[in-house]
Amino acid sequence: MKSRPALTRLLALALTTALASPASAEDGLATLVADDVRILSDDRLLAQGNVEVLWQGVTLKARRILYDRNQDEVTIEGPMTLVEGPDQIALASSAELSSDLTRGVLKSARIVLDQQMQIAANEIARTGGRYTKMTRVVASSCQVCPGGRQVPLWEIRSAEVLHDQETRLMYFKDATFRVMGVPVMYLPSLRMPDPSVDRAPGLLPLKFFHQSDLGYGMQVPYFLPLGDHADLKIAPLVTTGGAVMVENTYRQALNGGWMEWTGAIATDDLDNGPSLRHYLRGEGQLAFPAQFTMKFDVYSISDPNFLNDYELDDKDRLESTVQVYRARRDELISLEALHYRSLSEAEDNSVLPNLMLDGTWERRMPVPEAGGIATFGAQVMTYHNRSDSLYDLNGDGVADGRDMRRFSLYGNWQRDWVTAPGLVVTATGDLRADAFWFSNTPESDPEFTRVVPTFGTKLSWPFVRSTAGGGSEVLTPMAQVVWSPEGRRSPLNEDSLLVEFDEANLFSLDRFPGEDAYEEGWRANLGATWTRIDPAGWTLGITAGRVFRWSGDEEQFSPASGLDGQGSDWLTSVRLDWGNGISLVNRSLFEGLLDFSKNEFRLGYDRGPMNLATSFVWLDADQREMRETSRSVWAWDAEYDFNDRWTGTSEWRYDFSEHRAARAALGVVYRNECVQVDLEVSHRLTSSLGDETSTRVDLSVELLGFGNGGRRPPVTRTCAG
Repeated sequence: MKSRPALTRLLALALTTALASPASAEDGLATLVADDVRILSDDRLLAQGNVEVLWQGVTLKARRILYDRNQDEVTIEGPMTLVEGPDQIALASSAELSSDLTRGVLKSARIVLDQQMQIAANEIARTGGRYTKMTRVVASSCQVCPGGRQVPLWEIRSAEVLHDQETRLMYFKDATFRVMGVPVMYLPSLRMPDPSVDRAPGLLPLKFFHQSDLGYGMQVPYFLPLGDHADLKIAPLVTTGGAVMVENTYRQALNGGWMEWTGAIATDDLDNGPSLRHYLRGEGQLAFPAQFTMKFDVYSISDPNFLNDYELDDKDRLESTVQVYRARRDELISLEALHYRSLSEAEDNSVLPNLMLDGTWERRMPVPEAGGIATFGAQVMTYHNRSDSLYDLNGDGVADGRDMRRFSLYGNWQRDWVTAPGLVVTATGDLRADAFWFSNTPESDPEFTRVVPTFGTKLSWPFVRSTAGGGSEVLTPMAQVVWSPEGRRSPLNEDSLLVEFDEANLFSLDRFPGEDAYEEGWRANLGATWTRIDPAGWTLGITAGRVFRWSGDEEQFSPASGLDGQGSDWLTSVRLDWGNGISLVNRSLFEGLLDFSKNEFRLGYDRGPMNLATSFVWLDADQREMRETSRSVWAWDAEYDFNDRWTGTSEWRYDFSEHRAARAALGVVYRNECVQVDLEVSHRLTSSLGDETSTRVDLSVELLGFGNGGRRPPVTRTCAG
């Protein structure tokens, strides 16, 4: 008795083969499985009980199927299920289909697209294997549970819907959009992508907001693909305050590169009366012949307040760059143009270096006789101010209209030796020659040259041990002696005002980041690193060091840099990674136990439902670094998943020296199987002088199930019982 179902299936397969026409045999035979299969005549076959038909990726399940070869028709009694791959499932009470299951009519049917969108229809007609026509349709991606709330959160009711499986588009006729069963919008025609589409023309999620200066507003983004390699997003915005803005984003993929242009045009009366304002940013990368690459990131803006007024960006300085370069294993060629524009009310763009040109050629090669690696190169740099003034009106020590040109040649040689006990000896030599030319500088020489040699020797001795618990520790004490000449003439330091002293440059030959100034005199760099890798998964790294000078200008560095005086501040750096989503970093510069020049603390937590990044920065007052008072800022960015539907977000940036928050934001995100709602309330400073603030409320609603590119929602509701 147990073997009978298997024999029945073998008999059914043989009968199906016998009934198959020659054409179907060439295309691939259908497979029929059922509890009871009967041949009623030479041209008719009846299958009953747990019927299953498989044909070219299509699966049909039903209670009863009657196949008529002469009519090329399959009559189905349901309940029935028709599955076409992973993206489309049809349920119906009955159907009449062609033998290849691509044409016919389904009665009282329901279609599920990409396991998201559900479409219930009085009748579904299939034609040509491509089109599915539905009448008296209710479409929604919201799940409706039997015996529960029968009205979905949102739905589209339509007299007729046509689904094109080739273009993956759905065409609605006489469509009514309903929320909780209440009609809120009528459209005579509507075209929407099905859930499997990731690039299709149509509306993106609407955005509603309220802002202090703009009032209430709404933004309606529209996405338009331009072929397979480009697209355009247009997002018009209107507000009750009278502002109108159109924001655009154009993206294009190119052969060996890409580019993206983002811009906005607005008209409002925020800037002392009606005005037309604009903003444009372009960035990209292009491949050039001979392995050269061009990168660009350029800006254009009508006025300094435009980005702040519409919260498009929080930058206070725009840096436009265009660079053509070629980077190989042993050679670098680069030509770069830069343009700066400050958006700060405290800075005057006419006396800042607005336009800069920088050309660099550098080559790296081994040295056959002496050993080691040699690096040599040349650099040309020039900058231009908009001002032509010969006077120092802003009090920075040079004429406001001073322009500069520099040509430099440089070379570096470095070699390492490892002695028998494991001591690593590193010898370094560096030579740099600079020629400077100035214009609009009556108070100083228009040109001069400078040659700066630098020599250094470094000793490092790593010690490694394995602990009893299976961990490993590495201790590396290091000492370096460096010499550079004193008193060489240098221009006014404009490119190295802010010097960072940290574990990355503790053993550098020169800690000035630019070329105007150089570190001079004899000095000794002393320090050590210790690292422990524990088998439990955590890693701890500690670096400590200090710089001692016995010649040279003790005030060549600012006090807050930690490098001034004969002995620098103590530098410490601690890195702890627990290996389970928790990480900690702390960097300190201090002279005494509680006498800190700078301190930076960062904590990252990404574990379970919590994602947190927080930091605290302390900077001592330093007039040379343009800080009249000490600054301390606490920043916080967190996200917490309360459950699989609700997520809370928070952002905080508090300036303790000003006793106020520079930015604060709270948000909540709700997402289920058919809708995502984002709500955020934010408050921030909008002026660089700190005397203006703005409060904004943002609400975004996205209907899930249309054009999600195959992305399934993270949560699906299940029905009880």
